[in-house]
Amino acid sequence: MVSLMGVAFRLGSLQHMRVKPRETRIEQVLVLLHHLLWLVLPMALTGWALALANYLLVLWFCGVYLASIFVTNHLAHRPWWLTAASWRARRAMPAT
Repeated sequence: MVSLMGVAFRLGSLQHMRVKPRETRIEQVLVLLHHLLWLVLPMALTGWALALANYLLVLWFCGVYLASIFVTNHLAHRPWWLTAASWRARRAMPAT
C-alpha cells in the first residue's frame, strides 16, 4: 500500500483543483499538459494498452521511490516519547 503514495498525491492534487478552481489555473494547465504528454501522445504512437501500462508502471515506481525516501528518513529518528525529556533538557540549558 505504501507504494501507492504517488496515486494518493495525484488524487489529492486533483481534489484540491476541484475545490479551488480559480486559485489553481496554472496547476490545471500543467496537469492537462502532463496527461497529454504521458497518456494521449503514447496512445497515439503505441496503442492504449501499452501507453496505460507504461503510465501506471511509472506511477507505481514513483510511489516506491517516494515511500523509500519517507521510510528511510523516519527510521533514522527516535520516537518523540523517547526524546521529549532530552528536548526539554536541551531547551533549559543556556545557549553558549
